[in-house]
Amino acid sequence: MALWPLVFQMRRAGFTTSTFGYPSWWWSIEYHANRFRQHLDRIGDDDSIESFHIVAHSMGSIVTRQTLLDSRFGKLGRIVMLASPNQGSPVAQALGTVLPFCKTLRQISSHRSSFVRNLPEPREAVIGIIAAQYDRVVPAPNSHLGMESDHVTLFSGHNGLLVRPAAARQVVEFLQHGRFNRFDSSSWQT
Repeated sequence: MALWPLVFQMRRAGFTTSTFGYPSWWWSIEYHANRFRQHLDRIGDDDSIESFHIVAHSMGSIVTRQTLLDSRFGKLGRIVMLASPNQGSPVAQALGTVLPFCKTLRQISSHRSSFVRNLPEPREAVIGIIAAQYDRVVPAPNSHLGMESDHVTLFSGHNGLLVRPAAARQVVEFLQHGRFNRFDSSSWQT
């Protein structure tokens, strides 16, 4: 349900959407990636679909990276990651010690030996990353990838990116043009 404001804005821009949800605390990133791969395979096998894009939030970005690691999707277009812990999350690192049963917290930890810090970057993907200026879960510097095509930091918090119209406009801009709109002044910090 958290994705519905973003989905609504994407549909208004002319995109057809399909959502993929998962219980993030109970299974590993690899488990979620296998299920996501099956979801994308079904989309890719649909002859009525010429291409598809991926928009992922937070840990969904890491699930996406793991999915792309072992798979090639001929119809894959662009990818937008929102508040993505590509360099790990310091909050996940702290919580992982308190909640040791939660493997995913350890996997997205900012510790240098964590899963996400050692996950290879996707090859041949066009990725735009939107970070939130006031994100205590994933600080903006932790969202970067070396191979990102574009990166912006918006005036928002971690989950706020899902409901902010400015973030939705930037998602649509990247999916349509492969870059973010630097002239949308309502998106930036004030």
